[in-house]
Amino acid sequence: MRINRIYCKTTLSEQGEFEPDERVAHYLLNVLRLRERDKVRLFDGSGCDYEATLVAVTRKKAILSIGAAHDVVTESPLHTTLAIAMGKGERMDWAVQKATELGVNCIVPLGTERVELKLAGERLARKLAHWQQVSISACEQCGRSRLVNILQPQSLMAWISDSGAQPNSGSHAGMLMHAEGESFSSFAKPFASPEQATVLVGPEGGFTEAEIAFGRDSGFGIVKLGRRILRNETAPVVGLTLLQSRWGDFREL
Repeated sequence: MRINRIYCKTTLSEQGEFEPDERVAHYLLNVLRLRERDKVRLFDGSGCDYEATLVAVTRKKAILSIGAAHDVVTESPLHTTLAIAMGKGERMDWAVQKATELGVNCIVPLGTERVELKLAGERLARKLAHWQQVSISACEQCGRSRLVNILQPQSLMAWISDSGAQPNSGSHAGMLMHAEGESFSSFAKPFASPEQATVLVGPEGGFTEAEIAFGRDSGFGIVKLGRRILRNETAPVVGLTLLQSRWGDFREL
């Protein structure tokens, strides 16, 4: 029988009791409809899963008894970053969800010449919290016990300038997606076993020529993903899959 996995913001420890917050309690009691003696797995982002059993239930509260901790080996040996121009509507949610499932470690929402950065203040805070929850839900589903770091939105050129990433230095493979770039196999040849990799994905209409030139001058390889033009939310899935297949945990498949 499948045991549900739940993320908890509180740091967990073995052989203790835990009272989840209202959101988690509602999910356990009213969505999953769990009752006393039902079991779940908890994780706090530290890399472990904790066995837990519901020991007390009221209308709005739940108390869990925490059992043994188990190390979870679901992270790829390749550290990956997705820097993506913010898509409209649910497209960004979809990209965050699928990137999380594919093992991404860091997501950077980007503004570009074709995507204006309009988020600020409370609206920005709500959007970041929403994306983080989308990613957490994906972690719960796919078995990851470490969270994805979702950074504040920033402009493409500012992020490249300030990140100090130094892509294509041997230990870091960085590629900017563009329909007229080189093939992934050609891009990948110089890298034996990089420790990290970055994918830059543009908006509808792609990056401008100035942005492509800036990325190239900053060390990013300009890479195409086949003969067809992919959507903003599809390109991350293909790009991350290629990286994991070449240098990450998809080599085990």
